[in-house]
Amino acid sequence: MENKETKNLFYKLLIVTAIVVPILIGSSYAYYLAKISGSPSTIEGSAITDFSFALNMENGSYISESSLIPMSEEEALDSAPSGTFSVVAGNNNYNIAYTISITDIAISDELKTDDFRWILTCTSCSDESKNATGDFSNIVNNEITLATDLIINKNSSDEYVLKIYLYDNPDVDQIGLLDKTFSGKVKATGELTMQ
Repeated sequence: MENKETKNLFYKLLIVTAIVVPILIGSSYAYYLAKISGSPSTIEGSAITDFSFALNMENGSYISESSLIPMSEEEALDSAPSGTFSVVAGNNNYNIAYTISITDIAISDELKTDDFRWILTCTSCSDESKNATGDFSNIVNNEITLATDLIINKNSSDEYVLKIYLYDNPDVDQIGLLDKTFSGKVKATGELTMQ
């Protein structure tokens, strides 16, 4: 009798093992298959298939300025402090939806105003749909989002210029905004999308 119970227990354990082991191997394989490449290490992403996504920026992904002077938006487009970077998608199975933000922001309190502005321009895009503008009045946890829901096709690259400037507002005394400092790290996060 004991021998028959032992055989039944053995068969039940064998069946459970045959079901559980492939599930565990398959789920861990999907988890570790996500491939994220690029420099610097601020690249983030999630996938259940091969995933190649990179942010490449001069100066180690930082943008900074310590001698801001007021200027118009037209002047800013020509001569404001800027950083250039590219968002690159590899040979993925799907397109990538991505977001561009500035993190690790160190900013003088006086610059947390709508007169301290940024301009994000996609220089390689055929239209202006990936361009964005804004200001630094709404920084949350030392981070600000510049653009979201941007789509990049596999095996392609989007080239950007990010400019920061102090808007010359004639209605405001801006003496207290001069000689203030700003620095932040450009960050791109992405995930595969069916779009």
